[in-house]
Formats: sequence, structure tokens, C-alpha cells
Amino acid sequence: MLGKTTIFDAINYALFGEASGSSRGKDSLRSDFAAVEIPTYVELVFELRGKIYQITRYPQQNRAKTRGEGFTIKNAEAQLILPNDEVITKVNNVDEKIREVLGINKNQFTQIVMLPQGEFRKLLEAGSLEREAIFRKIFGTEAFEAIQRKLDDQKKSLYRNISERKTKRDTHIKHIEHGTDEYLEELISASDLNIIEIVDRTNKLIESDTTFIRSLEKELKDNKQQQENLQKSIVQGETINNRLKEKDELQRQYNLALSKEKEYTEKKSDLGEGKEGI
Repeated sequence: MLGKTTIFDAINYALFGEASGSSRGKDSLRSDFAAVEIPTYVELVFELRGKIYQITRYPQQNRAKTRGEGFTIKNAEAQLILPNDEVITKVNNVDEKIREVLGINKNQFTQIVMLPQGEFRKLLEAGSLEREAIFRKIFGTEAFEAIQRKLDDQKKSLYRNISERKTKRDTHIKHIEHGTDEYLEELISASDLNIIEIVDRTNKLIESDTTFIRSLEKELKDNKQQQENLQKSIVQGETINNRLKEKDELQRQYNLALSKEKEYTEKKSDLGEGKEGI
């Protein structure tokens, strides 16, 4: 009667070309009591996702020479018949196709499916990354892993943006003009910035400065109005001065005319007296 380990070894060797246990080599599978003319091989038929596969493997073994006495070494052989009746030969080709069909390697198959005697704790004792890789292949969660990687990339990008914005924010805060507000100066100089308090205090300072600016704008407007009024007064004064100058000029001309009239009158009188003497 075959033991459980022997059955596990046969299944594992059929699939992966190695025994299930770590203590049995792939070249020690032939019984020491087997007759020379009887070849050692394993044939496994299995169903996966509703499709039938058939695999046959021959381990490396001694075979009697066809001529003469003695033995010759027969190398390992493998053959895989696919559900579509395609036949794959050669050990490397069969190994590659089996890994493709099953989606897991020999170690993962042993840990998850076989669990041979003395090694059933391998899965439990496997590292978290190894267990993650095993379960990902078994349950086909590669798509979810891709989504997780994408989300991780987005998270890293968001954190970078947050860090850059925080740096810019802190730089702007350090350049806030606090004026004579000692409390705001203390908030800005703190190693652990209280953003809410800084914003609130800055808004109050802005309101105060806005009120002061409006007061200055009103004073400026009043001063401008005063300038305009003074300018009008100056213009009026210049107009009056010009009129006074015109008056003085007219008075001078008038006085000149009076002086000439007196001169003409005297000359006329002299002329009249002269005529009478003649």
C-alpha cells in the first residue's frame, strides 16, 4: 500500500519534475527493488477549469543496454497532452507550460495544495511577501494589485503636492508683514505654525489696515479738494490783479490825457492873445 508521501511525491514530480519533500531528490525516485527491464515513470491526468490535461514524466534512470551487458543512463523525459490534443515534449517545454497553466511554481504548489508530512507549516511560516505572492496567483488578484499600485502612486503624488503646497504656504507665512503686531510676529516665528490663528490674526490686521487706508484716502481726497479750491482762489486773485493793473494803466492814460488837454488849452490861450496883439 502506498503511503501519503509517496502519492504526494508522484503528483509533484508529474507536475514539476521534483518530489514534494525536501529530503527526496528527483533522481532517487526509482525503487531499488525494481526490475531492470521495468521503466520508472509517472502519469497524471488532471482537470483544471473544466479541461483535461495528461502529463507523463520519466526520471533519469539506468536502463539495460540493448546490446551486450551493463547499463546505460537514460535522461529524464516529459510529455504533456493539452485539452486540444496538442502534444508538448522535452522537460523544459513541459515545465514552462505547466507553470503557465497552473499559475504557481513547485514551492507554492507544495505549500498550498500538497502540504506533505513534516512540511505542512511552510505556508504558515512563509514570509508575508511570499504568502501574498502565493495567494495572488491562486485567487487571480493581479488586477487588484495593479489597482493598488495605481492608488499608491496617486497617494504618493498627492502627498508630494501637499508637501510642496505646505512649503509654499510656510514660505508665504514667513513673509507676512506683521508691523507692530507682536502677537502675530510670535505666531509667525513659532516652529509649529498655528495656521488657523495666523489666518485669523492676519485678517484682523488686514481689516485694521483697510480702515486706515480708507481714512488716508479720505484725507487725500479732502486735501485734493482744498488744493482745487486754492487753485480757483489763485486764479481769481490773478484775475483781480490783472484788472487792478488795467485800472492803473487806464488811470495813467487818463492823467496823461488831462495833462495834454491842459497843455493844449494853454497853447490855445497863448495863440489867442497873440492874435489880438496883431
